[in-house]
Amino acid sequence: MRVQRREVDFDYIFSHFDQTKYEIPYYYDREVWKIGETYRMRVGHVYDPTKFWIVLKERELDIMQAFLMDFYTENGEQGLIVNIPHSSTVDKKAWVYLIDFGYIAVILMDNLYYLYEKLYGVPQFAVRASLGHVRPYRKPNWDYNAMRRFNELVSGKVLLCILECTDPVRKIVHITIGNVNDTSSVSDIGHILINEKLARSIAKRSSPEKESRNNSRYVPKTKYPYLFPSFEAIESGMVPSCVYTSELLRQCIATDVLFKPYFAYGGIKN
Repeated sequence: MRVQRREVDFDYIFSHFDQTKYEIPYYYDREVWKIGETYRMRVGHVYDPTKFWIVLKERELDIMQAFLMDFYTENGEQGLIVNIPHSSTVDKKAWVYLIDFGYIAVILMDNLYYLYEKLYGVPQFAVRASLGHVRPYRKPNWDYNAMRRFNELVSGKVLLCILECTDPVRKIVHITIGNVNDTSSVSDIGHILINEKLARSIAKRSSPEKESRNNSRYVPKTKYPYLFPSFEAIESGMVPSCVYTSELLRQCIATDVLFKPYFAYGGIKN
């Protein structure tokens, strides 16, 4: 017998919700990570080369998607609601973090339903990942061209990655990504970005004077500003998408305004 789906009653949620009871586990905690091991994966979503989400269990995710489609009689995806509209808003939409892919979607409230309780034991398939051996090319943070190129190299492909290290506190894997080309050889995507002067190796540092000249107006408040915003901020919908951020910068929104926690205005220098 098919269980009848129920639309989300937010008044009930706010008065009865127990987050600890319904917390969905992370796939990161289910995997036995081995440094130097090669994993088959695909990229679910890209914010920038140091902040993206990967899926290792593709077949299991496909099965999950098929079950959701059958259970809800339409396309369905697991998500966490991170923002809901004010009660007076006419066009009622919610911001939902899609936990199996790693991105925020804006969805009509009428299309939100309770997750089948037995699925709470299925882990979030999206794993936080970072390209481990590169940093922005002579800039404190990633520019649009680097983000666009990285997205081109990884989107819609089955890839191989080598685990460099893990961050068990923030549940992040730092990896090297390889793309299998037509000759069955593996191309290191990080090296492609470096060769195209869209990134540089972390091991190769520019002089402070050179970096200062390339970012004369804005002084980083942190040592590695390209590591921000955090995964937590992105997943909670606290920051705009990387594409929207790049567009704001292109429209001359000041860096120290858009990234107030990370940059300060240092004045115009000759």
